[in-house]
Amino acid sequence: MTKIEQLVAAVKLANPESTEDEILEDLLARRLICRGYVVDESIELEPNVATGPARLVKNWVVLRDGRPVFRSEIELEAIDYRDRQLREDAAT
Repeated sequence: MTKIEQLVAAVKLANPESTEDEILEDLLARRLICRGYVVDESIELEPNVATGPARLVKNWVVLRDGRPVFRSEIELEAIDYRDRQLREDAAT
């Protein structure tokens, strides 16, 4: 989970009647999270392979307005994706 996903989950626990989209929109409106593209790290549980135990792996996630749009195991790939998207958005 990214830090933003953790924040949304924590708010959801305190306000179970709110949807994740409503919580995210509120956080964006109050400027507690950034609009646009952000690269964040995420620690995720990788399922066990064959007989080995499950393990935690670090992934890099590109978020747009708080929602994940791209995941990679390599930070540079995530940064390149973010930069490419920023250039494409600026061109339109």
